[in-house]
Amino acid sequence: MLTAHTLPYAVLVNRYVMFDIDRGWGFDVEMEMSPRYEPRTTSILSADVVDYSRSIAIDAVRTVTVLGACRDIIGEFVSEHGGRIFGSAGDSFMIEFADPTEALRCAVAMQRALRQRNRRVQDAHRMWFRTGVNIGEVIEESNGVLHGQSVNIAVRLQEACPIGGVVVSSLLRSRIDDAAEFRFRSLGELPFKNIQTPIEVLEVVVPEADTAERAPASTIVDLEEPVPGFSGRPALAVLPFENVTRDARLDYLSDGLSEELTTRLSHLRWFPIIDRNSSFAFRGATIGAREIGRRLGARYLLEGSVRVAGDRLRVTARLVDSEADHTFWSNDYDVRLPDLVYMLEEVAKCIIATLEGRMEEAEEARARGRRRSRLDTWGIIWRGRWHLNRLNNADAEEARRLFAEAVGQDPQSAEALIHLTWWTWYDVWSQRRPRDQILAFRDLALRAVEADELDSRGHLLAGCAEILLRDPDQALGHLDRAIRLNPSLAYAHAQIGSSHMLAGRPRDAIAPLKTSLRLNPQDHYVFYVLGELAAVHYMLGEWDEALQLADKSLSLRPAYWHARMTKIGALSRRGGQAVAAAEREILFRQHRKFSREFIEWLPFEDRGWIDYFAEGVLQAKGGKS
Repeated sequence: MLTAHTLPYAVLVNRYVMFDIDRGWGFDVEMEMSPRYEPRTTSILSADVVDYSRSIAIDAVRTVTVLGACRDIIGEFVSEHGGRIFGSAGDSFMIEFADPTEALRCAVAMQRALRQRNRRVQDAHRMWFRTGVNIGEVIEESNGVLHGQSVNIAVRLQEACPIGGVVVSSLLRSRIDDAAEFRFRSLGELPFKNIQTPIEVLEVVVPEADTAERAPASTIVDLEEPVPGFSGRPALAVLPFENVTRDARLDYLSDGLSEELTTRLSHLRWFPIIDRNSSFAFRGATIGAREIGRRLGARYLLEGSVRVAGDRLRVTARLVDSEADHTFWSNDYDVRLPDLVYMLEEVAKCIIATLEGRMEEAEEARARGRRRSRLDTWGIIWRGRWHLNRLNNADAEEARRLFAEAVGQDPQSAEALIHLTWWTWYDVWSQRRPRDQILAFRDLALRAVEADELDSRGHLLAGCAEILLRDPDQALGHLDRAIRLNPSLAYAHAQIGSSHMLAGRPRDAIAPLKTSLRLNPQDHYVFYVLGELAAVHYMLGEWDEALQLADKSLSLRPAYWHARMTKIGALSRRGGQAVAAAEREILFRQHRKFSREFIEWLPFEDRGWIDYFAEGVLQAKGGKS
């Protein structure tokens, strides 16, 4: 044995020699030398296959073959954008880029190419990916594998990503050279497993890659069926008008014109209008009119462009039959630059008059009789609306400021009041605000109704306020009025469904929720409608339907606690305790402050339903209490 007389060892590269004086012999020992790691900053892209384990279980050979084809596509874009794959475990890829902009470009191009591949093959041979991109400090092993918190965050971002999408951290967003090349929408600050502080997450809005096929509404409603309540008449969608001049300062005008046309057309009762959020999912899409019409369930598409021509802005509008992929009407309108917003309003009126020559005289009288805001107020509203639709925190705050400014300039402007109330509604709902703020929201909505009794949106917002105040039947009065004024108002149909659910009439909620999906199949907030449908079937004891719908909602917004809660309850009551416990752990990782208070906030008229949902979560074995 070694004694106290053992001499200090001598280091020989990665070995050392030890001598025992008493016994007169020595031996050498292998030593794991600690290599010197030099931290460095780099960009990490994490990509992972959706439902890989299930695909393997169904057909392992086919799944591995498809994965190989996708791996070739990924490898091609990684090489093109100067990256290297440093980790690949079955269905996942870890990729490093020195340039964060190239990392994001690669993710976007990669998802677009994978989506195009999926369109060319049968359903069984399609493979979808989620991608997350982050930047931060790493250390590198001798074999090239990277380690560090920034790598972990990239993986967590990927897990929170919608199917076929790209999400990034706010830190990476701040390092992009030309941010105007991309559009982002904020998903808020999300807590992740083993990450001490929440991460602000942004989704990259990519035509045809993130939004065009994301929403699974077509699996819930048949988009080829007529919209209920319109006597079988075909639907029309207003696509975002293109800013051909490429002057970013004109974006709010091209978007504003498209929104104004959608709003004005939707107040006509002779055909259904697809909601703006679904139509705008196809901004910059390169697919044809026939495919866009199929995905929106719209026979007719109104599209166009704006461009500067001398001292004027030229607006071109086209009406397309999507089934025939044929433009059967088009016209140009010239607008003087100094009077842009006012003149664009007049252009919108001209287009609508042309589209609907048989418009009822009463509708025309109503349009003429509406109170107009001051011209400068109208321009502020259009700018605020553009900021609000960019879906990130900074733009949302700027939108609130502009809407408040518009109301301050013209306190009786229905349009200004409606948009400020919309902003307040999203804030109250998403942040689960207390009762006093809900009452302030209702007061604002009632001011909007008083300013223009014939605007459906004011009644919709008043109905939303009554829902949060736990008076669903009072809400239905406002919402029914909104639908009578505007049968195409998808969000009003959804809120009618929610009102029935919260009043304890889940069966009555199904039809209006499905109508909302039919009118707005590509909306950013489809996850909410799907979550409501999941809760409805859960209340009816239809566990399989509830699970299917909750999964579809979570595929769009993995951190949506309401759908996760419903899924846990359905699994628990169906007897899937082990899976329910695992889902419960996910819920508590995503929302570390989750408690019964979350559920208590839900405005059920009968508080027994609160207990019903809470018990479903509590019954999941192995979770937190």
